[in-house]
Amino acid sequence: MTHATPGRPSALRIWWLAARPKTLGAAMAPVLLGTALAAVEGPLHLPSVLLCFAGALLLQIGTNYCNDLADFLKGTDKDRIGPIRA
Repeated sequence: MTHATPGRPSALRIWWLAARPKTLGAAMAPVLLGTALAAVEGPLHLPSVLLCFAGALLLQIGTNYCNDLADFLKGTDKDRIGPIRA
């Protein structure tokens, strides 16, 4: 079994932080609003709702990862203050 070096987050933790969980609400808000409006019109198709939420979350996370990659390639984050990015 491997252990993370003290003071350094695990790889999984770094990827989670790079996903920027604080931004995920912004991805879910439009889907939640659309779901609420659709529910007023009639019954919801739960698999479609879940797929929309999953798609919105994956798009937001992917965008965050792409942004970190672009910042790394440009050297923008060399003197960055804040949490570790992937």
